[in-house]
Amino acid sequence: MYSTDFEQDDAGFTHSGTLDQWARGLPATPATSTNPAVAAFTTCNSGTSCWKTNLTGTYVVSSVHDLLSPNVDLAGLTPPVIVRWAQRYQIENATFDHAFVDAQTVGGGTSVRLWEWQDATMSEGVGSPAVNIGASSGWSVLSRRADAFAGGSTTYTIVASNAGPDPITATVGDTFPPDLACAWTCTASSGATCAAAGSGDIADAAVLPVAGVATYTATCAISGSATGPLSNTVTIASTVGDPNAGNNSATDIDTVDPAPDSLFVNGFEN
Repeated sequence: MYSTDFEQDDAGFTHSGTLDQWARGLPATPATSTNPAVAAFTTCNSGTSCWKTNLTGTYVVSSVHDLLSPNVDLAGLTPPVIVRWAQRYQIENATFDHAFVDAQTVGGGTSVRLWEWQDATMSEGVGSPAVNIGASSGWSVLSRRADAFAGGSTTYTIVASNAGPDPITATVGDTFPPDLACAWTCTASSGATCAAAGSGDIADAAVLPVAGVATYTATCAISGSATGPLSNTVTIASTVGDPNAGNNSATDIDTVDPAPDSLFVNGFEN
């Protein structure tokens, strides 16, 4: 759906924050004798352009750095949704410095934490007297699932039961709204039988002895073009007369939220 290596341009990424130092280019942070605790950063994961909080040094005290990708339209997709990115870092103790990667709905809604720094300061004391030598991660490629941002889905649970006094073979029917693409399963109990699974609309002949129950679970992907309420009606019918026909259908109406566009938030604080 979306990929970039930042070689040509900023790829639509934006950045902000307090004393924000995000910059795109080739890092040129050397390890120096005057500050050996600073690890050298002089490469990108690929090519010669990547984002860094200060291309030529460390991020400054009391700073907040947010890097946001452009919106990525996931409407109409189904899981799995996999977010993959490359990163390298040197960070101080997580009790006062923070780093994380989030996937988030546009506008600051639902977010999923994909990665977070939770460790100690990345330096080692060596020698006598001890000298702090900077440590850093190498460039690594991480993958995380973000299925919650797939283009919208809904689940219906449909229960067909027979209170008696006669056993019946009933037709369970559900013509789903055109904005839904559904797959369903059925679990039978108390002597009932039904089709194990299907896709599309339900039109199943369920055998329901007295007290028998057939439970259908339909998982439906919502079209990215859906705009109005989703009205779904299920019915049950049999050739055997029913003294209580008023409970032979049920309707569910749901509003449609816009399918989420996702963005990545990569934040560093000091």
